[in-house]
Amino acid sequence: LPVKIEQVVCCRLTPLQTELYKRFLRQAKPAEELLESKMSVSSLSSITSLKKLCNHPALIHDKCVEEEDGFVGALDLFPPGYSSKALEPQLSGTYTSAWMARCPLRSEPRL
Repeated sequence: LPVKIEQVVCCRLTPLQTELYKRFLRQAKPAEELLESKMSVSSLSSITSLKKLCNHPALIHDKCVEEEDGFVGALDLFPPGYSSKALEPQLSGTYTSAWMARCPLRSEPRL
């Protein structure tokens, strides 16, 4: 097998991702309530939802449509006419950074 190469790339969230993340945190249970109970399925579900949100907002769009816990009223943050089926890498800091890394800026014209 070839040598495995891993790269860690730190990316900023896009404005849409940031607002969705903030709204999720505002709707989260207070820390005191979480400390009283053991980690539950909902805690793990929340972590998974936030991981998806950090990858691309399309991955949690259905949760916003269904107004699941943490995403109540979040649908209005998406651009008008947004479809999770359309590829929109500009809405994700992860994909925008990866795209820019693969497409370096050229100062000379192509021949």
